[in-house]
Amino acid sequence: MTAWACMPLLPDCPATTGSRTASAVYFAMVPIVLKAVGQDPATSSSIVLTTFTDCGGFLSFLGLATLLSSLLPPG
Repeated sequence: MTAWACMPLLPDCPATTGSRTASAVYFAMVPIVLKAVGQDPATSSSIVLTTFTDCGGFLSFLGLATLLSSLLPPG
């Protein structure tokens, strides 16, 4: 197997690390913000955290894949 055959797997590790880091920040920040605006964090934070984490992970994976796609051979 050549190095280019493994290329689709390369963005996964940094993307996963970025997604986990972002979700940790969201996990700490969202309940505090919801409480500050007068919402109950117990009922509102789960959907907000899931949405932010999914969007962040999806965009980090696609962003890294786009950046690394220039390393692929043409054709």
